Amino acid sequence: AFTIGICEALCASVVVNIVLIGLHFIMPDKLSFPQAIVLGAIATATAPAATLMVVRQYKAKGPVTSTLLPVVAMDDAVCLMIFSLFSTIAVSMSMGSEMTLMSIVVEPVLEIVLSLVVGAVIGIAMAYCVKIFPSGTNRLNLTITSVVVGAAAAELFHLSSLLLCMSIGA
Repeated sequence: AFTIGICEALCASVVVNIVLIGLHFIMPDKLSFPQAIVLGAIATATAPAATLMVVRQYKAKGPVTSTLLPVVAMDDAVCLMIFSLFSTIAVSMSMGSEMTLMSIVVEPVLEIVLSLVVGAVIGIAMAYCVKIFPSGTNRLNLTITSVVVGAAAAELFHLSSLLLCMSIGA
């Protein structure tokens, strides 16, 4: 599932980027290079809700379903990472600022890794606390608190709140 999710997202981004960058060279006044790469990053996004609804509607079970659900989750995580990298590059190009290895690669990767680590720490703490609170109401309160704490931590440390909360859930 890990390999399928990453390859599927990366292939979609690569194909769309090739086409859109080609269009940029054909019609540079209609589509700028930063726009092309951001649209290529957005192309990796899928709608997991539709997939989950079909699986639930047909009560599907089996090897395909057990592979499909992690692929859908991985696809969204990869989409966020690709978008973070490409949008940083696009903003640097649009603003005309100097593009260094630090600003293009290190800062976005650091943001992604820290979002995943902080989310994992909050998620592990939540997993231990779930064992303490057996009732559904307390677990719901704990889940809501974890998401709020995660969003606050993301805002405080300038991390990706969506990726951090996905990491909490994982």
